[in-house]
Amino acid sequence: MQVAFRLTEHNRRGQDARIAEPRGARNVGCHAQQHTNVESPVGSVDGLGWLDAITEFEAVKVTRRRSGRGLGQPVTGYQIHHGRTRSAGGWIELEGAELDGAEGHGVLGTSLHGLFEEDGFRGAFLAEVAARRGKDWNGGGGSFSAERERRFDRLADLLEAHLDIERLLGIVSEGVWEAAPMSEVTHD
Repeated sequence: MQVAFRLTEHNRRGQDARIAEPRGARNVGCHAQQHTNVESPVGSVDGLGWLDAITEFEAVKVTRRRSGRGLGQPVTGYQIHHGRTRSAGGWIELEGAELDGAEGHGVLGTSLHGLFEEDGFRGAFLAEVAARRGKDWNGGGGSFSAERERRFDRLADLLEAHLDIERLLGIVSEGVWEAAPMSEVTHD
């Protein structure tokens, strides 16, 4: 379902749009508009109003890696979007002194994907959330990239132990799949 249609339906029905599966800062802003039918045939739609931000959709899709600072910590990630969101200010400073994101009503929005892979930023963000709720928080100090590698290694071990990897590689490289003769199938 298209973003504009989803927001239009929730606005029309008077539903609590927080369950509308927002997929980015553009949905929780005040307004989204497009001139090229990139997202949907609906030209303009009100957002949820949680952020003081307006998004305009354009035909050219932005895809780029970015880095900067957020909550006093280094951040890296990527942007991939048709929408260009404008707000009064941002909370992430990207390279080139460009501000990204918007904040309001207890919501932080950004167009930068991958923020939480940065251990320092993730810790600062969770500490900020805890402080806003009057809670103490002490992070575990684990490394996201080390944990991801550990899980990939575990998955690789499982695949190697339970699949005929050579046969799979043959299927991928040749594009042909032949079922194993029943005499080769084992049941443990």
